[in-house]
Amino acid sequence: MSKERQAGFRIGTVHGRLSAQKQDSEAQLRNELYLIGMLKIEMTQQTSTDIRLVAYEMPLEAGQPRGSCIDLFGYDQDHNPWLIELKASDSNENMADIVEQINRYARSFESIKAAVQAEVCARYHWNGFHFGKETHHMILAGREFWVRRSGTIQWPEKIYCCSFARIQSECNEERVVLLEKNTSGWVGLKIENRAQLVL
Repeated sequence: MSKERQAGFRIGTVHGRLSAQKQDSEAQLRNELYLIGMLKIEMTQQTSTDIRLVAYEMPLEAGQPRGSCIDLFGYDQDHNPWLIELKASDSNENMADIVEQINRYARSFESIKAAVQAEVCARYHWNGFHFGKETHHMILAGREFWVRRSGTIQWPEKIYCCSFARIQSECNEERVVLLEKNTSGWVGLKIENRAQLVL
């Protein structure tokens, strides 16, 4: 059984290849979202939940260079943590497997939450910072990912399933264009399973 990590969560850092070898890959999408730095979930026409991204490929296990990693990690305006599992639009992964994966990561996170909080405090010189009580989970993918599963998907009740809002596509001519086209400093998200969420 792997040992839980207690430090080195890569909070507030850039690491690995900033430009992925495959320009339309999930890795490139993840990197560009992190560099933009903010996700804005459209809760209603007037309100949003804003998630400040502070880590990508955040490792959960000690003694392993990779192992289990959270694709994107951040916190909202109430300081509630967000664990985000990112999927490319053309991914064929089974939805049940994705849900099991993020639930497994969520269980691991709860046992290291205090250590992650301490690293956020240290990296951002914010001694009074504390995470909120609720940890939220999200599966984020392009609209095409959800359209291909329409009619067959069993929506999870406690995981936000989101797509990119107000953009035609996150990719253009076989490359991710989120960073290139972004002028707002945030990326809008639409909740695909709004009717099924029980939070």
